[in-house]
Amino acid sequence: MEEKNCKCPSFFKVLLYDFTTTLKVPPAFVKNFGAELPEIIILKSFSKKSWGVLMEKKKEGLFFTKGWSKFVKEHSLEYGNFLIFKFTTNSSFEVVIYGHDNCEKETPIGSQQPDPVSEEKKNKKKQQPQTTTRAGVGCSKSSNNLQFVRNLTNDDTQFNIWLPSKFAKATGLVSKDSVILKDVTEGGTGGEWNVELRRQKDVYGRVQLTTGWHKFRKAKNLCCGQNSDDSCLFEFVDGCIHVTIFKNGAAEKPS
Repeated sequence: MEEKNCKCPSFFKVLLYDFTTTLKVPPAFVKNFGAELPEIIILKSFSKKSWGVLMEKKKEGLFFTKGWSKFVKEHSLEYGNFLIFKFTTNSSFEVVIYGHDNCEKETPIGSQQPDPVSEEKKNKKKQQPQTTTRAGVGCSKSSNNLQFVRNLTNDDTQFNIWLPSKFAKATGLVSKDSVILKDVTEGGTGGEWNVELRRQKDVYGRVQLTTGWHKFRKAKNLCCGQNSDDSCLFEFVDGCIHVTIFKNGAAEKPS
């Protein structure tokens, strides 16, 4: 992607229930940035292709509607996938997709250029076969850094966080005793925390963030448990882990 380290307004969505035809934009994001959103928004994935999607106001809120189902199909989106939408311009979102392993997922890329709004006008040209491109071991196409997302919906995330095995091995954290967490959330309070690492003695090479994580979580007022809407994006940068915090669906607020 062109905007590699862009600090842009953003929000996340965990795909639950019936997400295949419409997707609701978080009310907090609409409240802060709704005036800047056009009727037709362009969604861009790491494939550098564009999908035009209608943004429609309904009684329940603002939704992606016409065009969204095509984006879902072309990216093989599944229940439980975690998506980050970065508002890079006043007419487009950059979308980063994470799979069930909490790392950027394998994404099928269709070869057909989508038509922004006129889904009703069927393109009769034959599509070429789809290919699959792997995003690396948790490596984001948008920043080229190793990263993963963790939803804080389990009670055990109060005191520790499991690192994906691929992430731990690729970053070398599997052989470290501690790591620095840096809060890089736009509009956040910042700060650094030294967090101990605990290695699981098994063939999987699993590693946990332990002592120090609880202090970080408390300082950032992160909620854990089944009713939590909080999530964190962990990104390995220069030997540290940069953390972007998503509170109630939004990562950034206006200053």
